[in-house]
Amino acid sequence: DVASSHLESEFAPKLVDAVAAASAADEARRTEEARVAAEAAAEAQRKAAEEDKKAVAGLLAENEQRLQEQRAKQEAEERQRLEEEEKRRQAEAALQAEEDALIRAEQEGEMRLAEIGPDPACGEALAAMLAAPVGPYRAAVEGLHGMLGGIAAEP
Repeated sequence: DVASSHLESEFAPKLVDAVAAASAADEARRTEEARVAAEAAAEAQRKAAEEDKKAVAGLLAENEQRLQEQRAKQEAEERQRLEEEEKRRQAEAALQAEEDALIRAEQEGEMRLAEIGPDPACGEALAAMLAAPVGPYRAAVEGLHGMLGGIAAEP
Protein backbone atom coordinates (compact mmCIF):
# COMPACT_ATOMS: atom_id res chain seq x y z
CA ASP A 1 0.00 0.00 0.00
CA VAL A 2 2.89 2.29 0.71
CA ALA A 3 4.25 1.61 -2.70
CA SER A 4 0.95 2.32 -4.25
CA SER A 5 0.49 5.56 -2.35
CA HIS A 6 4.07 6.56 -3.12
CA LEU A 7 3.38 5.76 -6.78
CA GLU A 8 0.22 7.82 -6.73
CA SER A 9 1.72 10.73 -4.84
CA GLU A 10 5.08 11.10 -6.63
CA PHE A 11 5.03 9.28 -9.94
CA ALA A 12 1.45 9.81 -10.96
CA PRO A 13 1.68 13.60 -11.12
CA LYS A 14 5.01 13.38 -13.01
CA LEU A 15 3.58 10.76 -15.30
CA VAL A 16 0.47 12.86 -15.92
CA ASP A 17 2.66 15.90 -16.56
CA ALA A 18 4.89 13.88 -18.91
CA VAL A 19 1.86 12.44 -20.76
CA ALA A 20 0.31 15.89 -20.96
CA ALA A 21 3.58 17.36 -22.24
CA ALA A 22 3.97 14.51 -24.72
CA SER A 23 0.34 14.92 -25.82
CA ALA A 24 0.82 18.68 -26.20
CA ALA A 25 4.04 18.15 -28.17
CA ASP A 26 2.31 15.53 -30.30
CA GLU A 27 -0.62 17.89 -30.86
CA ALA A 28 1.77 20.72 -31.74
CA ARG A 29 3.64 18.43 -34.16
CA ARG A 30 0.37 17.33 -35.77
CA THR A 31 -0.81 20.95 -36.02
CA GLU A 32 2.51 21.93 -37.63
CA GLU A 33 2.33 18.98 -40.04
CA ALA A 34 -1.25 19.92 -40.92
CA ARG A 35 -0.18 23.55 -41.46
CA VAL A 36 2.78 22.48 -43.64
CA ALA A 37 0.54 20.08 -45.58
CA ALA A 38 -2.09 22.80 -46.03
CA GLU A 39 0.59 25.24 -47.24
CA ALA A 40 1.95 22.61 -49.65
CA ALA A 41 -1.54 21.87 -50.93
CA ALA A 42 -2.24 25.59 -51.32
CA GLU A 43 1.08 26.05 -53.17
CA ALA A 44 0.34 23.07 -55.42
CA GLN A 45 -3.14 24.45 -56.09
CA ARG A 46 -1.70 27.91 -56.83
CA LYS A 47 0.84 26.39 -59.24
CA ALA A 48 -1.86 24.32 -60.92
CA ALA A 49 -4.06 27.41 -61.27
CA GLU A 50 -1.09 29.35 -62.66
CA GLU A 51 -0.35 26.58 -65.17
CA ASP A 52 -4.03 26.50 -66.12
CA LYS A 53 -3.97 30.26 -66.64
CA LYS A 54 -0.85 29.94 -68.80
CA ALA A 55 -2.46 27.17 -70.82
CA VAL A 56 -5.65 29.20 -71.27
CA ALA A 57 -3.63 32.29 -72.19
CA GLY A 58 -1.70 30.24 -74.75
CA LEU A 59 -4.90 28.85 -76.24
CA LEU A 60 -6.44 32.32 -76.34
CA ALA A 61 -3.38 33.71 -78.10
CA GLU A 62 -3.40 30.82 -80.56
CA ASN A 63 -7.12 31.25 -81.22
CA GLU A 64 -6.68 35.00 -81.68
CA GLN A 65 -3.89 34.39 -84.18
CA ARG A 66 -6.02 31.88 -86.09
CA LEU A 67 -8.92 34.32 -86.05
CA GLN A 68 -6.72 37.10 -87.41
CA GLU A 69 -5.38 34.78 -90.13
CA GLN A 70 -8.92 33.76 -91.01
CA ARG A 71 -10.03 37.41 -91.14
CA ALA A 72 -7.07 38.30 -93.33
CA LYS A 73 -7.88 35.40 -95.64
CA GLN A 74 -11.53 36.42 -95.83
CA GLU A 75 -10.56 40.03 -96.53
CA ALA A 76 -8.18 38.91 -99.28
CA GLU A 77 -10.90 36.70 -100.79
CA GLU A 78 -13.39 39.58 -100.61
CA ARG A 79 -10.90 41.95 -102.28
CA GLN A 80 -10.26 39.34 -104.98
CA ARG A 81 -14.01 38.86 -105.48
CA LEU A 82 -14.56 42.62 -105.71
CA GLU A 83 -11.68 43.01 -108.17
CA GLU A 84 -13.06 40.21 -110.34
CA GLU A 85 -16.53 41.73 -110.13
CA GLU A 86 -15.15 45.13 -111.13
CA LYS A 87 -13.24 43.61 -114.06
CA ARG A 88 -16.38 41.77 -115.17
CA ARG A 89 -18.42 44.97 -114.85
CA GLN A 90 -15.84 46.91 -116.87
CA ALA A 91 -15.76 44.19 -119.52
CA GLU A 92 -19.56 44.23 -119.72
CA ALA A 93 -19.55 48.03 -119.92
CA ALA A 94 -16.93 47.95 -122.69
CA LEU A 95 -18.89 45.29 -124.55
CA GLN A 96 -22.10 47.30 -124.19
CA ALA A 97 -20.33 50.47 -125.38
CA GLU A 98 -18.93 48.60 -128.37
CA GLU A 99 -22.35 47.17 -129.17
CA ASP A 100 -23.96 50.61 -128.82
CA ALA A 101 -21.30 52.10 -131.14
CA LEU A 102 -21.90 49.33 -133.66
CA ILE A 103 -25.66 49.87 -133.55
CA ARG A 104 -25.17 53.65 -133.96
CA ALA A 105 -22.79 53.12 -136.88
CA GLU A 106 -25.26 50.71 -138.50
CA GLN A 107 -28.11 53.16 -138.03
CA GLU A 108 -26.03 56.03 -139.40
CA GLY A 109 -25.00 53.85 -142.35
CA GLU A 110 -28.61 52.94 -143.07
CA MET A 111 -29.66 56.59 -142.79
CA ARG A 112 -26.83 57.62 -145.10
CA LEU A 113 -27.75 54.85 -147.54
CA ALA A 114 -31.35 56.05 -147.51
CA GLU A 115 -30.25 59.67 -148.03
CA ILE A 116 -27.82 59.25 -150.92
CA GLY A 117 -28.61 55.83 -152.36
CA PRO A 118 -26.58 52.67 -152.79
CA ASP A 119 -24.03 53.81 -155.42
CA PRO A 120 -22.82 56.96 -153.65
CA ALA A 121 -22.83 54.99 -150.32
CA CYS A 122 -20.55 52.36 -151.90
CA GLY A 123 -18.31 55.17 -153.15
CA GLU A 124 -18.07 56.65 -149.68
CA ALA A 125 -17.38 53.19 -148.23
CA LEU A 126 -14.61 52.67 -150.81
CA ALA A 127 -13.10 56.08 -150.00
CA ALA A 128 -13.21 55.30 -146.27
CA MET A 129 -11.67 51.88 -146.95
CA LEU A 130 -8.78 53.37 -148.89
CA ALA A 131 -8.14 55.91 -146.14
CA ALA A 132 -8.18 53.28 -143.38
CA PRO A 133 -5.05 51.46 -142.11
CA VAL A 134 -4.41 47.86 -143.21
CA GLY A 135 -6.23 46.13 -140.32
CA PRO A 136 -9.52 47.96 -140.69
CA TYR A 137 -9.01 47.86 -144.49
CA ARG A 138 -9.43 44.10 -144.52
CA ALA A 139 -12.62 44.34 -142.48
CA ALA A 140 -13.89 47.08 -144.79
CA VAL A 141 -13.08 45.01 -147.90
CA GLU A 142 -14.95 42.06 -146.47
CA GLY A 143 -17.89 44.34 -145.65
CA LEU A 144 -17.81 45.88 -149.11
CA HIS A 145 -17.59 42.43 -150.68
CA GLY A 146 -20.68 41.41 -148.72
CA MET A 147 -22.51 44.57 -149.79
CA LEU A 148 -21.58 44.17 -153.44
CA GLY A 149 -22.55 40.51 -153.32
CA GLY A 150 -25.92 41.49 -151.85
CA ILE A 151 -26.47 44.20 -154.48
CA ALA A 152 -25.48 41.89 -157.31
CA ALA A 153 -27.80 39.17 -156.05
CA GLU A 154 -30.82 41.48 -156.33
CA PRO A 155 -32.60 41.26 -159.72
